[in-house]
Amino acid sequence: DDLEESRRQFKEQLLKDTDDLTRRVNQMRTNFLEQGPYSSDVTPAEALEQLSQFRAEVEELKENDQKISAGLKVFAVAHPPYKEIELTEEDMGYLHLFCFNITKFGDLPFVIFLRELEC
Repeated sequence: DDLEESRRQFKEQLLKDTDDLTRRVNQMRTNFLEQGPYSSDVTPAEALEQLSQFRAEVEELKENDQKISAGLKVFAVAHPPYKEIELTEEDMGYLHLFCFNITKFGDLPFVIFLRELEC
């Protein structure tokens, strides 16, 4: 039956897309942890720019996740949210708040700013 074959192929493609998205989400999280704005050489303005780029990547992944989740619901396949996306959004929120609040100190590297806080 053509309809049944189409359903099988659609479900198979959704599961492949889910695997691909899982790899992309894990890679994004790894990149964020390894290449995020954590260096003392990064100014607050540079950190905010990096966070903006990571945020755009996270939003794209979330959009893809929503599309895949909608398709999986047709087949009653559970698709829990990605913890890596939630953790990255939380980390970005803290970093954004920190960077945004210290921009009033100019483009001082984080280490210099932290020394100023200790005084």
